Amino acid sequence: MSKNCQDACAVLETKEECISRQKSEIVAPRTGSAECTGNMFTREVTFDDLFREKFIPLDSRKKVGNYVIGRVIGEGTFSKVREARNITNSEKRAVKVLPKKTISKRPDVRRRFMREVKSLRKICHKNIVQIHEVMETAGNYYIVMELLRGDNLKEYLDKRKRLSESEAKYFMHQTIEAVDYMHSQGIVHRDLKPENIILNGDVVKIIDFGLCACINQDETMSTQCGSPAYAAPEIFNKEPYTKQVDVWSIGIILFLVVTGCMPFSVAGKSSAQVYATVLKGYELPKSLQLSIDCEDLISKMLVINADDRISTSDILRHKWFHKKPKEAR
Repeated sequence: MSKNCQDACAVLETKEECISRQKSEIVAPRTGSAECTGNMFTREVTFDDLFREKFIPLDSRKKVGNYVIGRVIGEGTFSKVREARNITNSEKRAVKVLPKKTISKRPDVRRRFMREVKSLRKICHKNIVQIHEVMETAGNYYIVMELLRGDNLKEYLDKRKRLSESEAKYFMHQTIEAVDYMHSQGIVHRDLKPENIILNGDVVKIIDFGLCACINQDETMSTQCGSPAYAAPEIFNKEPYTKQVDVWSIGIILFLVVTGCMPFSVAGKSSAQVYATVLKGYELPKSLQLSIDCEDLISKMLVINADDRISTSDILRHKWFHKKPKEAR
């Protein structure tokens, strides 16, 4: 773990568990040229003022805590993510804004919010989005996180269709290292998919912990959640499940990354139909020739019986990550 990451964790551990309460205010527009008349300052309206007022909405200059909240850079079902600037050091951050009225109407949304806050405060890893602060005003909750710039893995694949094994290996190794760390901290993500993997330059960052679970060693879960295309068969079968559901999701992602297609067709199907489709097993596209090691790893991850599924620590030791790709067969 890097020193910066350790320092960030230490700061979070010393904070009170409660969310810091803040007042919000509207930040005045930047001043232009001004002249003094007696004790009164008057300022001439500039073209820059008019341009800014026309194209920047009022709430883009809202100040919460030490942050000036700016433009929307992402949007979810229940929240918006905005760019923000720290007024003390000018550092840019991402701020997830969740209206309190949404939480008051949806207890499930409040649970997701609190899970995300609790989990991100507990973990600190170079391949997981870092939380800096959590604040509350009369109308909103705010999660201040590091600002990530770059496509998510889905957007990247939309442009590239599929990746070479060497490139896939580079991104997948970082992803699995992060998940292995989460599992060591008792956290199961439960919603791993390409949209929740950001390529921040050459560094992978896992985001969106709204569906994660904090569990003890060998504890099982029962809530049906996640994205159907990436959810493990035990979830569809309504069986108690473990952290191995994340391994299945990573297996689906790896299959997609190296082939350009999904192993199972689940669109528009019921849970029972999806489970039946998964039980039939997957087939690698005949037009593609993957290395023996890559095929072996996929086969060990997409195992129906979770007890027989490879663990994240064993994935990191798998020969696909430590041998030069052999010629495709």
